[in-house]
Amino acid sequence: MKTRPLTLLVLILSCCQSTAPSGDQDLTLGPTTDLIASNDLRGGQGAADLTQQPGLTDVPAGAWGQEGRADMKVTSIGGTIQFPCAVGVLSEPLRYDAQGHFAADGTYATGPLARDPAPARFSGQVNGTQMDLTITIKATGKDVGSWHLTYGLQATFPRCL
Repeated sequence: MKTRPLTLLVLILSCCQSTAPSGDQDLTLGPTTDLIASNDLRGGQGAADLTQQPGLTDVPAGAWGQEGRADMKVTSIGGTIQFPCAVGVLSEPLRYDAQGHFAADGTYATGPLARDPAPARFSGQVNGTQMDLTITIKATGKDVGSWHLTYGLQATFPRCL
């Protein structure tokens, strides 16, 4: 099996924002620990196959959060998700089928410096402004957790040091 290069650049800008966006307010990444990933995982099987099927809908870009537990930023090319002591990077667009199901590849790392990111699968279901998300480590098949996220909620929480 050919290993594809995985590059993860962590930019620490600041920690947590105290207000959630509302109305026409800009949903850009803002001052948080932002992750930029350059992963070439699209040539594999599994989640990458789902993202390229015809008839899929892009998950709305912007903030998705669960107060005190998870803060996700979805973009047209992937996204980032922060937890109190872990980070995840979606390396491909997050797209869902007619039933709202999605699956995408990325990485997941724990600890304050998010070292040694592991290949992960981000899967779940979108229903309107609600999202159920599960992250699974690909090498072990172990779920690291599940979250219920709300669109437009920019969650805040203390970060581990």
